[in-house]
Amino acid sequence: MPGLSSGRNDPRDHILGRGVLYFSQHDINSHPTSYRDLGNATAFSITMDATDLEHFSSRRGLALADRKVQLTKSANLAFTLDEWNSDNIALWMSGAISSVSGYSGVAVAAALNGNTTANPSVGRWYDLVKTIASPFPATPFDDRIYDLGVVTVTSTTPATSVEGTTYLVDYKMGRIMFLETTVLTGIAVAANVAGVAPYTEVQMYQGVNLTGSLKFIQVNPANSDQLMEYEIHSTQLISTGEAQLIGDGWSEMQFTGGISKNPAQSAASPYLTVRTFPRAQGSVAD
Repeated sequence: MPGLSSGRNDPRDHILGRGVLYFSQHDINSHPTSYRDLGNATAFSITMDATDLEHFSSRRGLALADRKVQLTKSANLAFTLDEWNSDNIALWMSGAISSVSGYSGVAVAAALNGNTTANPSVGRWYDLVKTIASPFPATPFDDRIYDLGVVTVTSTTPATSVEGTTYLVDYKMGRIMFLETTVLTGIAVAANVAGVAPYTEVQMYQGVNLTGSLKFIQVNPANSDQLMEYEIHSTQLISTGEAQLIGDGWSEMQFTGGISKNPAQSAASPYLTVRTFPRAQGSVAD
């Protein structure tokens, strides 16, 4: 049968680690739903842990071990991802994903950094938010605006505000900087004729329980790309470590998790099932 030892040395059984990781959250019955490809994983490992209790004879001057009993056994996993899409960021931050359509491209009045100060500081960036409520909304940053159309600034000092001279605008990121002392009377953002681009945001710690099933389809280039499937029936993912968001290397996110029992998914093998397929049976979907 494929995967069984021939009883002799076989260099084709050496593994050079490659493959694809998938994760599926569990439904109310502890079953996986649909598996999401986690993208490129630079590392994936399983660690087997055990706790033993040894007994030593005290009948002689040198105590010798005469018995060992295994008390506990567990398995843990760890993996590293380097594709920073919203799904992976939400997984890493235990967050929820929200799709934002922008401000619909309509003309709006805007305020600075969530307040209506008339005397902004010189040489500082202010985020623009919609003034859609009176009094001003308590959580204004839920109403940030991006992809700006024409921005009009009115002021009493100077008498006429001129873009590029008295203020700067970052149209893509929805920000404004004042280059000289300004007493504002208003900021208006016109419709963006090109349309306001939708975007997604990840809200940290707002996500659901990260308990689910992890699948690893291994491709072994040391053995004609032979496929093996590791199906972990239950794990709770925990994000760990730091993410290097500025640096000379590729940014990565790290995860760990325990391998737990889930008889609802497999009664015969409730923890982890490894399947080995015949050699030269195709390749994993990329």
